[in-house]
Amino acid sequence: MNSIRPLTQQTSSRRGFFTRAAITAASGTIAATLVPRVSNAQVSVAPTELQVLQFALGLEHLEAAFYVQGVPRYAAADFTNASFALNLGPGISGKVFDNLKAIRDHEVAHVTALQAAIRGMGGVPVAPCSYTFQYANLSEFLMLAAILENTGVMAYDGAVQYLSTPALLTAGASIATVEARHAAFLNLVTEAIPFPSAFDMAKSVAEISAATAPFVVSCPPPGTDTGTPGGTKAVANPKNATSPVNIVTLDGSASTSSDGKPLTYSWAVTQGIASLSFPTVAKPEVQLQGGFGTYEFELTVTDSAQVTSKDKASVLYTGR
Repeated sequence: MNSIRPLTQQTSSRRGFFTRAAITAASGTIAATLVPRVSNAQVSVAPTELQVLQFALGLEHLEAAFYVQGVPRYAAADFTNASFALNLGPGISGKVFDNLKAIRDHEVAHVTALQAAIRGMGGVPVAPCSYTFQYANLSEFLMLAAILENTGVMAYDGAVQYLSTPALLTAGASIATVEARHAAFLNLVTEAIPFPSAFDMAKSVAEISAATAPFVVSCPPPGTDTGTPGGTKAVANPKNATSPVNIVTLDGSASTSSDGKPLTYSWAVTQGIASLSFPTVAKPEVQLQGGFGTYEFELTVTDSAQVTSKDKASVLYTGR
């Protein structure tokens, strides 16, 4: 790399970009922050663990939406031909696009995990809002990605103090460290220091909400649970079925896509010896060839934004 600007210079540049994004977004209706369901009075006292999870989910919704909307706008060649590629060299620049897709999938997985945890605690996960992300070119897209990831690290560092349940602490830490890896990679790509300090800065709920408010246009009413971001979900059937014959039909037709466009399907045998006919259709026929017993199959669906989801089906072959 020809030069790596000091963090202070890079931060100044990002602050200017953040301000421009805020001014541009101000024409929209900024109706909520990351914690639209927590009142000012509640924020002034220590939040409950459920509120912390809702706060984290709000941030992950925003990050997932940014990548789900933004990554499909570019192709691999856009990154290898970008100006920053000259500084990074082909070894890193050639993998930027694939790494961004992996980051997108991580953020979607974080949303799903937090939704499950919230439901497990008897709560209704906050629904994703409508967002606006202002960037004019690939460089600004990457800069904004770096801003969001570094914000995520500060948010988790500030919120983890309110968790006391060991399982939640472990889950929160495991997400925070992945967010930090995302931030380090994007710092590198945008020519900042990947690990600028011995300690990361923790930010409060109010500070994170204020920083991300310019990206929020409107939010669904409290209590709305719309499921996974974009709605892409694999549904594999049958579940725990019993068959007296060794030829059965799998069914993924109940799967949903983020935008209503057709999904691509990919079935695989994960337990037992079986032969799948046309494993890339919604309803393939499968011949169970390994004798009596349980067979398992995994369905992977991919939507038009390249977001994937997986589910499993199983059949117990009993014979006639």
